[in-house]
Formats: sequence, structure tokens, C-alpha cells
Amino acid sequence: MDVLGALHLRDHDHVELLADRGHQGGQVVEHPGAVERVDPGPQLGRAEVRRLGDLHQTLARGDLVVGLDGVLEVAEQDVDGADHVRDLGGHLLVRRIEEVDGSAGPGRDLAQRQRGTDGEGAEEVLGALVTHVRRPYRLVVPERYDRCLAETDEIRSRLTRVTRTLVGRDAELASVLATAAAGEDGWTVAIGGVAGIGKSALWDAVQEALPPPRWLLRTRSRAAETELAFAGLTDLLDPVPDEELAHLPEPQRDALAAATLRAGSVPGDRRAVGTALRTLLVRLAEQGPVVLALDDVQWLDPASREALEFALHRCRVGLLVAVRDPGATVPVAVAAAVPEVRIDLGPLSVAALHHLVVGALGHALTRPALVRVAETSGGNPLFALELARVLLGSGTLSGDQLPRLPASLTSALAQRVGGLSAPARRSVLVAALAAAPTVGLLRQVDAREGVEEAEEARLLVVAGGRVELHHPLVGPAVVEQTPAPAVRAMHAALAAALRDDEERSARHLALAAPEPDPTVADALDRAVVATRERGAVAAAAELARLAVQHSEGDAPEALQQRTLTLAGLAFEEGDAAEAERLYREVFRSDGAPGPRATAGLELAEILWKRGEVVECIEAARAAAAMGAGAEVTARAHLTLVALWDDREANTQRAIEVLDAAGITDPQLRSWAQLSVLDLDFTAGRGLDAGALEDALVAERVGREWRSDDQVATCRPVMLKYADHLPEALGALDELRAQAEREGNVGQLIYVIGHYPTVLLRIGDLAGAESTAREHLDLAVTTGQTNHLWQAHQNLAWVALHAGRLDAATDEVAEMKEALQGDTYAQRAYRSVAGALALHRGDAELAADHLDVWWQLCGEIHDDPGVSREHGDYAEALVALRRYDDCAAFLQAARPAADRAGRVSVQAMLARGRAMLEAAQGDLDAALVAVEEAIRLDEAVPIAVEGARHLLLKGQLHRRRREKLLARESLEAALAGFERVGADSWADRVRDDLARVNIRPAAPTDLTATEQRIAELAVQGLTTREIADAAFVSPKTVEANLTRIYRKLGIRSRAELGQRLAHVEGAP
Repeated sequence: MDVLGALHLRDHDHVELLADRGHQGGQVVEHPGAVERVDPGPQLGRAEVRRLGDLHQTLARGDLVVGLDGVLEVAEQDVDGADHVRDLGGHLLVRRIEEVDGSAGPGRDLAQRQRGTDGEGAEEVLGALVTHVRRPYRLVVPERYDRCLAETDEIRSRLTRVTRTLVGRDAELASVLATAAAGEDGWTVAIGGVAGIGKSALWDAVQEALPPPRWLLRTRSRAAETELAFAGLTDLLDPVPDEELAHLPEPQRDALAAATLRAGSVPGDRRAVGTALRTLLVRLAEQGPVVLALDDVQWLDPASREALEFALHRCRVGLLVAVRDPGATVPVAVAAAVPEVRIDLGPLSVAALHHLVVGALGHALTRPALVRVAETSGGNPLFALELARVLLGSGTLSGDQLPRLPASLTSALAQRVGGLSAPARRSVLVAALAAAPTVGLLRQVDAREGVEEAEEARLLVVAGGRVELHHPLVGPAVVEQTPAPAVRAMHAALAAALRDDEERSARHLALAAPEPDPTVADALDRAVVATRERGAVAAAAELARLAVQHSEGDAPEALQQRTLTLAGLAFEEGDAAEAERLYREVFRSDGAPGPRATAGLELAEILWKRGEVVECIEAARAAAAMGAGAEVTARAHLTLVALWDDREANTQRAIEVLDAAGITDPQLRSWAQLSVLDLDFTAGRGLDAGALEDALVAERVGREWRSDDQVATCRPVMLKYADHLPEALGALDELRAQAEREGNVGQLIYVIGHYPTVLLRIGDLAGAESTAREHLDLAVTTGQTNHLWQAHQNLAWVALHAGRLDAATDEVAEMKEALQGDTYAQRAYRSVAGALALHRGDAELAADHLDVWWQLCGEIHDDPGVSREHGDYAEALVALRRYDDCAAFLQAARPAADRAGRVSVQAMLARGRAMLEAAQGDLDAALVAVEEAIRLDEAVPIAVEGARHLLLKGQLHRRRREKLLARESLEAALAGFERVGADSWADRVRDDLARVNIRPAAPTDLTATEQRIAELAVQGLTTREIADAAFVSPKTVEANLTRIYRKLGIRSRAELGQRLAHVEGAP
């Protein structure tokens, strides 16, 4: 251990031990905060080290003036080791000065000495201090101490101001600072520990010691604020001016301003809060370092936590959190983009407790008393201070006369609360019950009188008009000592004082009521609406739960409606099980049909997402038959259409219900219109793109459109399946932009999940991979497991196109593990698994997968553009010589593709027919079929598929010994694969080109036309036959032959044949 390390222990015995062992002066071993080394100095003897020990003891007694004299005295001596004694002694002195309350005792004396009361000027004293302590300070925390010592004014302010004492946590502080210094792209530190262990003290010290960030955003959560919507976020963003929010997109700005109660804000979309926070943090980070500091994060309200978890996963900032439970997972820290460094605080040593008591209370305990405090408190600093107060208050500090000590920290605090006057206890009670209490609020509830007494007792802290408990455990202590009627009376007083704040007032009103009260339930209903508009789903759900509890004796329909509200909030909050329970409760009740039918439809949605299709359809059918209002009934029939339950009849019934009731609601009407379109589309009768656009326009009539509108949601997907790729991409872009503006994460993951296939088909492999990874990231972070298999499927297709077969294999395995039980997912898995097997050369395994794929296509019976493995299936069947099966497949699939007008599928089937014809020996028919595939692809280009058509054509030409034509097709295929980055396909083409065996250094520069005519001529064709084959006139043939003879230096067709054979080699 080095001298500096020993001094960190603040234990005189360690310093003496070093004197016995000897020490190389100035050598600094590894230390978390060290950034430079002091040059090795002379050997420190016992006398020099004891001098440090004496100085340490002097400072421990709080005698700073004597300590300063000691440093200055050593500085004037010229002895071996004096500079090191001086430096390290100065380090001790300045650290001690920082820990002492400058308003009393030795701190005041030193401040007076600075002002020159003893004849020595302040500048000289401070100048000497700066000179002698700069180097050792830099050894510990360079940024902080360089900043502290750079200017005299900074030193003076530190000598005279009150600072929180940080004892025994030097190593932890240095570790946090080292982590922050190393985190150029952000950092995350979580401080854990039991109540009273000093988490907040270290949390504060870290912020003071850090290099000043551009933005320091901090919040300290309280138990009373846990259910208060966005309490933490509001506090956190308090330093950020409205001008910064003004740069956000309007929906995000409105949502964040409403959530944080900004003046003049209007209700925004709750889903936009997390997105807005992410956008804001990214913007602030562009201006300079951003540090977010969250204390007692276990009490952070759920709305703030959800927003932070979403935002922090996508932006890199400094994150400092403190949590009460040691070892517990901190969701906000886990969600951060930078992995967390965890620091769990343990107990303080006896020596550290001594310095803590002296620094905080101004008196030292005797050794027996200190040992007893350490044993009883278990080294817990807060508990130790409470015990020390008891001992110091008793006046007995030695021998067997020590008083009996409280057995727990809670009882110790309760004992201190019990010593307060009634007005002071009332002040502390208000601070415990109210969220974000202020002096003004205490005055309103007649609790202002006792504030000073509670503050002097170190139970309350008053700063800037705000009132806080000195420690969170003070709250339970005062509530436990207050009779329940008095607690309820205080809640009633707070409800009246906060009547302009619907959320806080209603909550206090509910806690004040000893039994269910419909009036309270009505107030809670209003609070639910206001809180939900701010985007705080969890807080709104808690208020709704209280409203249900207070509905006893109210009208049955009121209870039904409140239960529906609570169920909806529970579902939004992510508690699907609780939502299902509540919906079933209303659905099975004997109440009015309207709420029951609504509950049935919401229940159907939950069951669908869980894969329980049969019960889902039963619930929707029951809702449709309940005789509820026209809108609910029409919605039930349209839901059954989406569930593929007697689609034509339910579509017709929905339209009849809407017509009979004269309902013109644009959303319901356009949904019905979409259902008619979807009937034709899913039946394989094609897509009426014009009618789809009409439905979109109708959906937006007279209203602001939303990202989860029915037509807007389905439109890009239908366009994608129908081969309208540019239009699909544009629709996705529009929908994504709207979802991001709203902060609709649930819709955003749906939209992003459809990008990769569109981008792959247009040849943007990089874009497809980027969006596929973004899709997976969102699926994981939002917990939407139904998207996991889709994300892995997208990544598998990307890897396959890029030729990364091992990566594709891994993604297919992940997809299989994440599969849900529905037929669509199974079909998707079989398609990509079959394509992978075929790419690896295992035609048998490919056919096994694709046999099942084709069977599932028949069961689903949807548009052939939805799942398109037609080309791979034909190739696998041909490779296995299953010619009859291949012919039957092609014969069955082509009419469906023709009926739907699915051109891309028609092209793949034409290529499949070409492969079948070639395998059976009819190269002419094969060439006709592949040319049809190429022509179809030109009408609806599909990047990789088009290049595959050209590859097959080149192979067919090579088999026909038409080597120039083979090369032309293969080079075109190669260009197509290279253009999109399909490397493995490009390698295949290069292999085929090598087999064509046309040497690049030919003895002539024949044009393509000349080469074609030369090849036809050597086959023995007449001039007329050559003209017909090349689609030119006989005169053109003769002119080309003349040029060919001249270029090659020959005179006859016989020589031409020999020359071409020499150029091309043996076939």
C-alpha cells in the first residue's frame, strides 16, 4: 500500500505501520483516479511519516489552523522527504477543509486568518496552499482539484461554504470518476446499498467532483411521488428551457410539455413522451456532455421510468443512479445504451465512523462509545449518527453508564421524531404525505409553524421554497407515530389545498376517505382523464383502480365503465393478464350490453395476440350478437372479418348496420371499405390500388389521421405484397414518420418490420440489414415477443442475400425458437429454412421444408405475393428429379398468380418451368420460358430474382454452346448481383463464366453482331438462314462476313471454324 492509499483510510495506525516498514517517497501505485506519477523521491524515515500521522490526528480533531501551520512549517525545511510530507500533508489538509462546516469552529477561525487577522495576508496563505497541494490533488481526482485550486476565489468559497461530509468512500468516488472519464460515448454507474448507507452522499459528491457537463439533469425521487405522473421527469427536465423543446416535432413537443406541466402546454399523445425525450437528449448531447443523475430510483414514478428506459436505450449520456436495494436490478440502468458499472456500498470502518461523527456533530465519541455505535449500527452511517446523537444527548460517553440504544434505524428516527413538538411533527407529516411539498403548501394546511424546529433537528431540509425530508426513512417514522384519523385528516386538508391539481387532489381525497364514496369516485374519474392526457398510463391506472374501489353503492353501469377504463389502462401499461381478468369480469356480468360488448371485443384482441384464435372468434361473435349500439356491433362484425370468420357475410352485415344507423364515422366507414378490398385481395383476386387510395382519403376526412388508423396501417403491406414496391416504400415512410411524431412505439415496430423485404426486393441490401436490426432491437427492448420471429426472419433473408450462410443459419435457428403457433409463422419459417438449405446445396432438406410451405399456402389460401418461394421450390424438386411433382406444382401455382396479377410470382414460375424443361432435355422450350421470366421481371423488377433469371439464361446458352450469348447473360447477371451486394450469387456466376472459356485476349475485336454471325456461319447455315436467325437482312450478313474475314485474316468458312475453335477452345 502507498502513503496516499494509507491516508485514504484515515487511520493513524496505518501511517505508523508504514514508518516501520519504510517507504519510497513519492511512489504512487495503481489508483483508480491517478493520471500521472510523481518522480521517485528519497526514502521516508519514521520521523517524516510520523509527522504525517501527527498532522492527520490534528486534522481529525478539527484544528485546521494548527494543520495549516504544520504544512507551511514543513514547506520551509530543506530535508530529505520534506516535499513529499508537505505535498501529502497539504492533500490531507485541503480535503479536511472541504469537509468542515465553515460557519463555525475551526473553519471560521481559518476563514478569519485568511482575512489577515493575524498579520499574514489571505493571498499569501492561499497562495502557499495552492502551491503545496496542487500535485497530490491531481493524483486523486485531476479534474476536480485542478478546478478547485486554479483560482484563489474557488479555494475561498470551499473554505467557507457548507458541504456534505463524505467519509470513507474515497475509493468508490475515484472508481465512479474513472468510469466517467473513460466513457467518451457515455457511461452508466449504479450505486446500491441499504437505507442510510450513504448512497445519496456519494451521489452528490460525484456530481460535485465531475468536470462540469453542459447539462446536469437530476432528480431525487420520494415515496410520496411514486404514483405521481411524470414527477421524476418534470424535476429532471426543470433546467431545460422551453426554447430547447421548441425544436422538437410538434407532437413530441406537445407530449413532453404536457407531461412535465410546462406553461401553456396542450395535451399530447402519451406515446410520444419517450420519443420526445430521446430526441431532446440527442439534441442536448450535440451541445456538450449530458449527465442524468437519479437518486432513490426505486421510487421513480413508472411514467418517468418508462420514458427514460425508451430514451436511454437509443442515446449515449452519462447516467448516475442510486438505488436502495443492494444487488437489485435497476431497470433504467439496464436499459441504457452503455453497460452499467455497479457499486454496492458496504459498512464504514470504526475509524471512518469517528470522522463522520466529528464532522457532522462537531464532537468526538470515546472509544467505548464509538465501538458500541459501530456494533449496533453495523457500520451504517445514518444509523451511526442517530446513535451518536442519543449518546451525546445523554451526556454519558464512557464506562458501564452508556444509555440503552435504539435497536434499529427506524426506531432511532422514530425516537427523534417523538421528541418534536406537535407543530414540528405536523410539518414533517406534510412533507411525508405530499408529493413535492413547498413552504407555501405547508402554510395552506397550517403546518408552517414547526418547520424551523424540524429543520434544526435535521429531519427536514428547506431550500428554494421546497421542503424535503432529511432522509426518506423519516417519512415512515412520522406516519407510524401519527394516529390514522390524523393522517386521513391531513390527506383531506391536502386535497382541499391542491384542488387545482386534479391528480394530486383526487389521490389525497381517496386516501382521506375511510370507506367507498361515489363523490370521490367521480373526482378520481376526472383525474384519470387528466393524467392519461399527460401520457402517464401507470398513474392513471392507479387512479382508476381507486375509482373502482370507491364505486361500491354507485350505479352498476358506472362500475362497468370504470372497470373497462381500468382494464384498458392495464393493457396499455403492459399487464395483459390483469386486463384480461377485468374484461372477462365485465363481459360475463349482467350489466348493460354496450360495456359488455366492448369488453368482449377487447378480450378478443388479447386472445388473438396470445394465439387463442377459437376463443377469440367466440368472444367477437358474442359481442356482435349482444344487441349493443350500432358502432360497437359494426366494429364486432369488422373484427370477425379480420379474423377470417365468414368474411363476406360479416362485411355485408357491418355495412348494413352502419347504413341503418346512418353512421358516417370516417374510421368505421373506411374500415368497412377496406374489408371489401381485402376480401378480394386475400382471395387472390388482386388489389384494386385505386380503391385502396380512396379508402385512405375517406379515413382522413374531417380529422387528423393517426399512425394506427386501419387503412393507413394495412395500405403499405398490401402494396408490398401486390408488387407496388415504390408506392409501398413511400407509404411506409409516411407511416413511420407519423408514428415517430406520435411516439407510437407499438406501431413503429410494425412499420419497421416491413421495410427489409421491400428494400431487399428493390436491391438495397444495406438498408434492409439496417432496418432488420432496428426491428430486432425494438422487439427486444419493448418486449413484443410476437415480433421476435419476424425480426430474425428478416435478418435471415438479409444474410442469405449477402451469402453469409453461417449467419443465416443462426438467424433461422433463432426464428424457430421464437416461433408462435399460428400457421402464418410456420409458413414463414419453412420458406426461409428451405431457401437456406437450397443455398447450402442440400436439395433434399430444402424440398422437405418447401413441401410443408406449399401445403400451408394451400391451407391459408391467400395472395401468392405474400409468401413467394416458388422459384426455390421448383429448383429443389428439379434437383431431386421429382419432375412430376414439379410439373404439378407449376400447373397449380400459375393460375393463382395470373388471377392475382402477381407478376413477380409469374416470373419465378416461368424460371421454374425453364429449369424443368432443361432437366428433361428441351433446351429450346427452357430458353423460351426463361426469356419470359426476364420479360416479366422487366415489368416488375425484383433485384436478386431478376439476376437469377439471367444466370439461368446464361447457363442454358452455355449448354447450347452459344458462348458469346452465355457470356452476355452471365455478365449481366454478375452485374445485377454485384449491384446489390449478393456476393455468394456473384461467386456462382464467376464460376459459370470461367466455364464458358472465352479468353479475354482474343486475336480480334469482333463486335457482338459479328461474333453472333460468325458462330451461326460455322454451324453450316446458309446466308438466308443466318439472316433469319439473327433478325437481319442477307446483305447485312454478307457485309459482316466480309469484315470478319478481314479482321481474322481468313478467306473461307472452314478457316473461320478453325479460328473460332482456337479462340474458344473445346466446348
